[in-house]
Amino acid sequence: MMTPSRWLLIGTAVTIALGALEAEAGEVLDEGTQSCLRAFDEAQAQRADGSLLEARRSLEVCSAKICPAAVADRCVEWLDGVEADLPTVVLSARASSGDALSDVTVMEGDVVLATNLDGEPIAFDPGPHALVLHHPAGTTLTVEVIARSGEKNRLVEVQFEPAEPATGEPLPSPSMPLPVAPAPIHASPSFSDGEAINWSPLIWTGFGVAGAGAIVGSVMGGVALGQYDDLEKQCAVGCTEDEIAGGRVYAHVATGAFVVAGAGAVLGGVALGMYLTSDDDAGSVGVAVGPTWGRLSVRF
Repeated sequence: MMTPSRWLLIGTAVTIALGALEAEAGEVLDEGTQSCLRAFDEAQAQRADGSLLEARRSLEVCSAKICPAAVADRCVEWLDGVEADLPTVVLSARASSGDALSDVTVMEGDVVLATNLDGEPIAFDPGPHALVLHHPAGTTLTVEVIARSGEKNRLVEVQFEPAEPATGEPLPSPSMPLPVAPAPIHASPSFSDGEAINWSPLIWTGFGVAGAGAIVGSVMGGVALGQYDDLEKQCAVGCTEDEIAGGRVYAHVATGAFVVAGAGAVLGGVALGMYLTSDDDAGSVGVAVGPTWGRLSVRF
């Protein structure tokens, strides 16, 4: 096989010889002859770089009959060698059903290599190639092919899959019932770390009143028990009605405080439940407390 270095050596010798003939004759070469010599020189460099497709085009120019015989004969010889080295690939495409596809466009970068897969081989320069195959149905495939020098009619088979819907979900078949949207569910709010929680004022008020009432009730209850123990000792000797009434006051205050605490807890619980389960519709909660009675009203 003719090596690139031998090509360059022989080509250089031929070019020098033609230049000597031109100088000896004292004639200026016409434009056609200049094109032949230019293609002759370019073909050698392209062949040495591995650009066989470009070298083939240049050799087709310099092997024409209008070129000097010495150039044309050498170009014809080299063209046969390039054709033998050019690798070719036969692409075959099938649909997901297994049917053969012919209306497929093949591109490499911005270059269209084929607009129809008819079984004809496609020539490539030796090396790796990223081919993009496009079918009119809207599906596209990318195929990596490594073309090896001298390998002819290598078969590369690809299969197109159905295009997926934009949502990534399979399209319903005619026999598949269409999905029914579920009824809306009011989910409880969730909060991420560091997120401020905008509680309703009723929640803070209710639980605040409950806490304060429990504290006051506990203190007053303790005082009332202490007063009861003292009165129990005093009344064994004798105690006035005012002293007994004073002890009862602490007991009534403690009882009222516990009632207020219970009402506050109910208010806070109801407000919290409304906050967690309600949407934008606002409700109202009302509470009224007396010394010996309490009333809670809720409106949704």
